[in-house]
Amino acid sequence: MPKSATVKTYLSHLAFWLGFLAFYLFVLNGPFTFEKALIQSVINLSIIIPLAYFNMVVLTPKYVGSQSKTASALLIILLIMVGASILTFFHQVNLLDAYKPDGFAEGARGFRGPTPDENMRMPDTESDGSWSLRGRGRPGAFGMFMWFPMFVQTGTVILLTTIYKVTQIASERQRETLMLRSEKLDSELRFLKSQINPHFLFNAMNNIYTLSLLKSDKTPEVVLKLSDMLKYNIYESENKDRVPVSKEVAYINNYIAIYILKDNGIKDNIKFEYDPSEDVDIAPMLLIPFVENAFKHSNIEDATKGRISIDLKVEAGLLTFRCQNSLSANKKSKDKEGGIGITNVKRRLELIYPGRHELKTQETPSEFTVEMKILIS
Repeated sequence: MPKSATVKTYLSHLAFWLGFLAFYLFVLNGPFTFEKALIQSVINLSIIIPLAYFNMVVLTPKYVGSQSKTASALLIILLIMVGASILTFFHQVNLLDAYKPDGFAEGARGFRGPTPDENMRMPDTESDGSWSLRGRGRPGAFGMFMWFPMFVQTGTVILLTTIYKVTQIASERQRETLMLRSEKLDSELRFLKSQINPHFLFNAMNNIYTLSLLKSDKTPEVVLKLSDMLKYNIYESENKDRVPVSKEVAYINNYIAIYILKDNGIKDNIKFEYDPSEDVDIAPMLLIPFVENAFKHSNIEDATKGRISIDLKVEAGLLTFRCQNSLSANKKSKDKEGGIGITNVKRRLELIYPGRHELKTQETPSEFTVEMKILIS
């Protein structure tokens, strides 16, 4: 728990008990002197406070976590009864002492008629005798009369502390649930992102391998571009939740350039249009799986039939990405090689942009189109 939250909790508890002390003083300071009222109020709190915290620390958590709610509830009721009995005893001992002549407040003395003597005996004008306040304070009718308000008083405090603790436990459990859910989502996102890199490396290394077999002079340039892409993967996107969309565009351009360096004849079959008017931040590696999928299934090496068209724009906080590619005749055999990219993106969109994205795909015998919209802000 943060230090500021701990201090706030302590201050709220202190304010609660100071409020109770003020309530006691308000009730008792009417008939009795402030000194007597303060003493009795402090005695009350010295009894109530331990009971309240015993209830919050031991009984209420036991009640919440117990399989037998009835037994735990009975323990709480027993605590209230014990507290009421202890309070009644001290009220009999201490408040009766307040009935001595010097215990009454000045304003109350004139309304009480005869006052007790030092031995706590009151004159009885009707029988010409006297009776003892101490005797009336022993267990019996007077004790029972005092026990009921003490029971209500103790019960009120225990009820309030029980509600407070139950609410606190519920809040902590909800926070733990949300934390676990967040950790689970973070782990899943990290796993999904880790799936992207091997998929990309598999495709890129195949291209470099082909160029090396052909002993192409373009091989060093492809390796350099691949190095830039790996740098982006490892240092710029791997540990970040958001990256500028312009970085993703540069990544796609490098990816396309590797293919073109491998076969310059496909250059005219690839179109990538990007409107750079707004450079918003997006989750990394969301666009490239669609591009990879397009190159995988388009048969782009076919100069007459293969084609890929990519459009990306951001307008008023809405990112729109559209990727369209031709389909090769052996698409199904290629699907057996993997195909985790688009499934990966769908899951990441659900986790990162819930309710703020739209992903549509359309397939015909000769063409595949994917359109993705993300509300960034």
